[in-house]
Amino acid sequence: MNKLFVVDSSALLSGKPFGDAKELVIPEGIRKEFREGGRDYRQLEFLILAGMQVMKPSLEALSEIEKSSLKTGDVSRLSNADKEVLALTLDLKRKKNLSVTILSDDYSIQNLAEELNLPYQAVSQRGIKEKFEWIYRCTGCRRRFDKKYNECPYCGSRLRQVRKR
Repeated sequence: MNKLFVVDSSALLSGKPFGDAKELVIPEGIRKEFREGGRDYRQLEFLILAGMQVMKPSLEALSEIEKSSLKTGDVSRLSNADKEVLALTLDLKRKKNLSVTILSDDYSIQNLAEELNLPYQAVSQRGIKEKFEWIYRCTGCRRRFDKKYNECPYCGSRLRQVRKR
């Protein structure tokens, strides 16, 4: 079984060597996060020339990631590119029957990967120790909400995202 790594921008920016570029995959959204002309952009282009693949995740996988991120409360913490990393991993694992691992230091990506039983590996940081679910708590009356509002519907204070206990 072939081994592939779906790489997040945090892993690319770490500057750590990855080994064979032919084992690396990024979604198009990660490529768009790099500004043309910079050192990091040139490194990304070099990896692509060396064999790293740029792929697009399926709409079904993106939809599943969106639903799961709503469940865990990570939806506001994940960029579109982060969601593409997770969706592409899901696609490759299911459709191609490959051994796929996410390379990322992003805790929200790791949290959702844990929820979906997707393998991940931290690059420069320690990985997460436990899976979190997030809710919103009013800073005034301290009521808790599963979804985000612009302000507390009871007292009008600001809502803050906190870990569900």
